Amino acid sequence: MLMWLAEGLMSDREFWVTNSVRFQNRIIRWLDIRFPEYFSVFNDWTSKRSLATLKEFPLPQDIESMSVPEVITSWRKHMKRAGGSTGMQKAAQLIAAAKQSIGDTTALLEAKQDLKRLLEEFERIIEILGTIEKDIEVLLSGISMANQLHSIGLGSICIAAILSGTGDLRQYAHGPSYYVKQD
Repeated sequence: MLMWLAEGLMSDREFWVTNSVRFQNRIIRWLDIRFPEYFSVFNDWTSKRSLATLKEFPLPQDIESMSVPEVITSWRKHMKRAGGSTGMQKAAQLIAAAKQSIGDTTALLEAKQDLKRLLEEFERIIEILGTIEKDIEVLLSGISMANQLHSIGLGSICIAAILSGTGDLRQYAHGPSYYVKQD
């Protein structure tokens, strides 16, 4: 019964991971069109500071006339440690990149609304994935074989994938019973 549940959770997880990737690709495409210089400032657009930026001022036109302290103040709505030397450096880089941007400047209001919807859906999917991963942890806590697999360094998602694909590993013959000494 538990293995069947693991299989169902892993199937659900696969569905949501696929959707997550789909939305990530759409957001990256949006940035490539509207603010191609963005990745020179943020290597990982999913970082807290980057997400705060995309929510507060997604377009270069929104930030090019701002000051570093104004950017940091806006980031504080979404993160505790927005300032510091890293924050000031990132804000300055972001403003400089915005001033030099060659991004598409047509239909700006629609573009902002589109990004807002994409980000909201992406964050919703991430929450769903978090819930599924917690459910997997709870499920694995009831499977003795999972503890043994944890002890050799496997993570919960990997263990759930193995068990959902193979079922109870005790149904398989033990490896050494097939060992034949060759002369």
